[in-house]
Amino acid sequence: MSALPRRSEDDRPLSVRLAHLLIICLMLTSLLSGLEAFNFTAIPRLLTRDGLFILHRGAGLAVALLAAGWLWLRRDFFLRSWVGRWHALMLGIAFLIPFAPWLARLLEGRFEEAIALIPVYNLVSRPENALSYLLFSWHRKLLLGFAVLVSIHASAALFHALVLKDRPFARIFSWRKPR
Repeated sequence: MSALPRRSEDDRPLSVRLAHLLIICLMLTSLLSGLEAFNFTAIPRLLTRDGLFILHRGAGLAVALLAAGWLWLRRDFFLRSWVGRWHALMLGIAFLIPFAPWLARLLEGRFEEAIALIPVYNLVSRPENALSYLLFSWHRKLLLGFAVLVSIHASAALFHALVLKDRPFARIFSWRKPR
């Protein structure tokens, strides 16, 4: 018997809700730790700068793996409608955000830095060629584009909740069936 109540015989909706909450938490962790770690005008408040880099990289890697897995496991759902394609677009960008700096490190030949979960050096990677610099800048640009997509996504959810009143939050964030 599971500790969490089951919604139906098919556990997929519950797993999707849990993956949704997990990816939100991991993205926020990566974003906030990255903003704190890369703010060189202030002393980090919570952790050391190296600790923040580790947290930023670990949460970003977890987001990339979760997004890739979610895209693969739910690929049939994503092809059914434009809503599914919208979700696939968001997950694809969530995968590309951490992929860009990883690829930049590989292109510069810093393989040990690319595969290490813990930063090998105490300093932030400085791009050494134009392509690597471009990939690191894409990391930021993809994040800004993703913020726009998430804002549209949240606005649509609020529209459904407040105007259409079809209870999307009950389906996403609760263990009970919506009324």
